Amino acid sequence: MRRSGLRDLRNKSYSKRNAGFCQPLVGRLDFIGVQRGKQIHQEKSRLTTVEEGFAFLGFEFRKPPRRLLYMWPRKKACQHIRDRVRELVRSFPSSASIGEVIRKLNPILNGWCTYFRAGNSHRIFHQIDWAVLSELQLWLRRKHQRSWRSAWKHWNYQFLYKRCRLYQIVTLRNFLPHRKSLFSN
Repeated sequence: MRRSGLRDLRNKSYSKRNAGFCQPLVGRLDFIGVQRGKQIHQEKSRLTTVEEGFAFLGFEFRKPPRRLLYMWPRKKACQHIRDRVRELVRSFPSSASIGEVIRKLNPILNGWCTYFRAGNSHRIFHQIDWAVLSELQLWLRRKHQRSWRSAWKHWNYQFLYKRCRLYQIVTLRNFLPHRKSLFSN
């Protein structure tokens, strides 16, 4: 009896016109939760369609009409990782080496990226990658008292990712073989 209500709630996608039909199922779900010692917070919960979108576990979910379901990290999650990177990088004194900073930063970036890798996160990963790169360049600029132009020239992408081994969130993939291998015998 109890499980059929959950099955109905899970298996059907409801539109706005039959949202009234969902109210008894939500009441039944609330009753089941109370029996198990859980409670639904009404101020945090709402009935919505997939087309309108919803947030769950740090992801934003949305399904445009006649398209696949899209999911990407929420703005709040992105801002949290930016703040965490800023806090970590700025906690190091200027006497510290870039290797020490990156050694502390890599596990944080790796964990965040691994969690949010599922879904359509590529565009967001580029933004976070850029924010991390900018924050490290700012720290190096302050440490060595250089201008922005000089910082971009000395501590560029190649230096931080290849030489210093900063965790690369977005990997550039070359899907085609090299030009020489295409035309060689």
